[in-house]
Amino acid sequence: MRAEVANFNILVKIRSNFAWFLVAIVVVLYYSMMLLVGLAPEFLGLKIGDFPVSLGILMGIFVIISCIIITWIYTYVANTFLDKEFGEAIKRLEKADLIDENGKLKGDEI
Repeated sequence: MRAEVANFNILVKIRSNFAWFLVAIVVVLYYSMMLLVGLAPEFLGLKIGDFPVSLGILMGIFVIISCIIITWIYTYVANTFLDKEFGEAIKRLEKADLIDENGKLKGDEI
């Protein structure tokens, strides 16, 4: 019985760690951009060749696209792997009669 609960807790921890890792990447990207805006605006104002686009605009677009890609990565991993594993873990918990009708773990002894 405890093995099913332990496996479920491991899955929860994996999902949580993965999500926080991706959040950390987004925060670093965003705040790095904000620090550059505040501390080095002349660097972000540099023109690239003969184009009227500055380095700051390109970096802003990079941050936005990176956040979209990171969201896609989490969605793909969650839908492809995590949801499947959570479904199987919940079935094992139901089979062991460790989940009540509300989907919560039964009792404090677990």
